[in-house]
Order: sequence, then structure tokens, then C-alpha cells
Amino acid sequence: ANFWRDWHASFNLWIVRYMYVPLGGSKAKVWAIAPIFTFVALWHDIELQLLRWAAVMCCTFVLEVLVGAAVNRSAWLAALAASKRPADVHAYRHL
Repeated sequence: ANFWRDWHASFNLWIVRYMYVPLGGSKAKVWAIAPIFTFVALWHDIELQLLRWAAVMCCTFVLEVLVGAAVNRSAWLAALAASKRPADVHAYRHL
């Protein structure tokens, strides 16, 4: 059990170091995810089922990023709208 746990940890680290970061890392995570999941699917075996799995994972990940960005943006806009105050109150707010 320890062998496989350690092997998966080192495989994950290798993917992060040599694929995810060179493909742009967190700045380009939507574009980096497709080659990474395709590589992982092909690493396990060249089967159509695994390539479908990679495609589903990529679509799910992109959807998660888009929904997260929309939620964060709406929360940010709501916080910004709530912080609008007259200039004299805003200037002394942190004193």
C-alpha cells in the first residue's frame, strides 16, 4: 500500500513540475488541464474509454472554473457596492 501511495505522490509531483508549471500553471490552468488529463489517460492505457474520461474531466474542470469565477465576481461586486459611501466617511474609515 505504501509503494502505490508514494508512487502516486511522486507521479503527481512530476506532472506538476514538468507539465502543469511549464504549461502556464495557475495562470493558464484551463488550457493546461487538457494535455495533462490526456497524458494521464494515455499513461494508463490507450483506450477510448480513458480518453473519454479525460474529456469529461476537462469539461467538468472548465465548468468549475467558470462557475467559480462568476460566483467570485458577483461576490466581489456585491462587496464593492456595499462599501460605497460618501467621500468624507470613506476617507476616515480606517482611522
